[in-house]
Amino acid sequence: MAELRGLLASVRGSVALARWRTDWADPADATPVIRVAEIAAARAALDALLVIELEYRHGVGPAPEVVDLTLDDTLPARAASAIEVLGLPATAEVHAAVTDVLAHVPERLRPAIWQRAQERRFDHEALTLLDRPDPGRTLPRASSQVVFCIDVRSEGLRRNLEAIGDDETIGFAGFFGIPMSVQEVGWSHDEARCPVLVAPTTVACEIADPADPGVKRRLGRRAAEGAAVASHKGSKRLPGAPFVAAEAMGVFSAVRAARRTFVAPTRRPPASSASRTQVRFDPAVGLEQRVFWAESVLQTMGLTDRFARLVVLCGHTSETVNNPHATSLECGACGGAGGAMNARAVATLLNDVDVRSGLAGRGIHVPDDTWFTGAIHETTTDAVELLDLHLLPESHRVDAAELEVRLAAAGRRQSVARAGALPGDPDRVRDRGADWAQPRPEWGLATNAAFVIAPRSATAAVDLAGRAFLHSYDAADDPEGSVLEAIMTAPLVVGHWISAQYYFSSVDPDGFGAGDKLLHNPVGSLGVLTGASGDLRVGLPLQSTHAGGVAHHQPLRLLAMIQADPTTIDAIIAR
Repeated sequence: MAELRGLLASVRGSVALARWRTDWADPADATPVIRVAEIAAARAALDALLVIELEYRHGVGPAPEVVDLTLDDTLPARAASAIEVLGLPATAEVHAAVTDVLAHVPERLRPAIWQRAQERRFDHEALTLLDRPDPGRTLPRASSQVVFCIDVRSEGLRRNLEAIGDDETIGFAGFFGIPMSVQEVGWSHDEARCPVLVAPTTVACEIADPADPGVKRRLGRRAAEGAAVASHKGSKRLPGAPFVAAEAMGVFSAVRAARRTFVAPTRRPPASSASRTQVRFDPAVGLEQRVFWAESVLQTMGLTDRFARLVVLCGHTSETVNNPHATSLECGACGGAGGAMNARAVATLLNDVDVRSGLAGRGIHVPDDTWFTGAIHETTTDAVELLDLHLLPESHRVDAAELEVRLAAAGRRQSVARAGALPGDPDRVRDRGADWAQPRPEWGLATNAAFVIAPRSATAAVDLAGRAFLHSYDAADDPEGSVLEAIMTAPLVVGHWISAQYYFSSVDPDGFGAGDKLLHNPVGSLGVLTGASGDLRVGLPLQSTHAGGVAHHQPLRLLAMIQADPTTIDAIIAR
């Protein structure tokens, strides 16, 4: 098995494609099916032929490939870096002492010691920030409750929103607790919108209101735009097709290309404004099942009482152009896609009168004046759009309008904070996603380092610098630990996967990352190559972790901080 793993490790991109195609892709996907075992067999056969050839010509076998993880800089430079990372005073005495210690550490152990030193410093700083009495909930009834994804990009936006008004924010995985696939109007099939740890158990469909006089016109325009986009993408995937497309459409595309190149990029109007639709789960799902889903969602997010008049379920997306790595900026909990449909579906479920009656029978009383609605957080602009406002009762329109003002103000503050970390013009930070020449539309989840499972009161007003996944959890409401177990075995695992992806793409950008995206060539819809040949690239591009040759992401193992009884945590880990 070790030999087979070694063979597969030499073609990581092809193996990743095979795993996706066999384990996750839609059965109707046109991508050819290739299996991991087939790749291993082909790779072993090639190695065998190579060995025979080498033995025939030279009488020797191939030398094993060695990955050098040692530090390349000089001893004084290592000492200076260690002093900075550990937060020690930069005196001559300290420098001499650290240099002496490093000189006596075997070369093979230095990377591990260096890694642990960085982690100890971050752990100390993070735990110090949160080492304070938990004040508990202070608002009798919030102006609104906004449920954001646990994504690290939500941390700053939540903090800014809470600083502006009496809004309460909640952290919850962005698929909103129901493993689903979704189907928008005009789609030929549904697509999964849940973590890859689980398989969809239901379908949420977008439904148009036939009584709406403009629905046919809007949906027709939407279908035409979708067909045009699909045709344009399809023209790039078949051998020779791009050349034919360039000849046929080059003249018509010239004006658009010139505008994109020489004129400041402009944002597209929100997709949700194009049609007045709603999203519902499969009507075949019985009431008992729907009540169970609603109860599970509310209990896991810790929202079982003190409901505000307006509760917003806010998914997130990242709108970028000319970006083969776009899914790396999307919602990990939604399988690398946006979470708008999930938010809309669950909001519809929680507004259902029969579901609320069933919840009351299980001890969860949602007030009659509470309304749930979906929203979407666009992470390249920091804008939050409330969805399905055409379904909003007249009694809640003022609440929604006032919240939109506060969300806009919070987004502007967040953009200012992000602009300081992104290289380039800070005044154009909100336009980067629409710029087709922009290799770094946003930093994504770079700098992530911690996962906090605790009540929001434990982290409120604490600036965690966008480095922490924040999942709301109150141990007092979970005496058996079942909710904590669900969080630790799903969202925490996905958070670790994301952390590991950034970690390996940072420490070895060429081996475990995708390398410089300026040299990438997309291969149909399969992936990217560096240049004209080689294996498919895995991991994140260099622009997601570095800037100007300097690492932006600090490669640390994910620190999980949980506010709960240690014996409960230990029991979950043991299971």
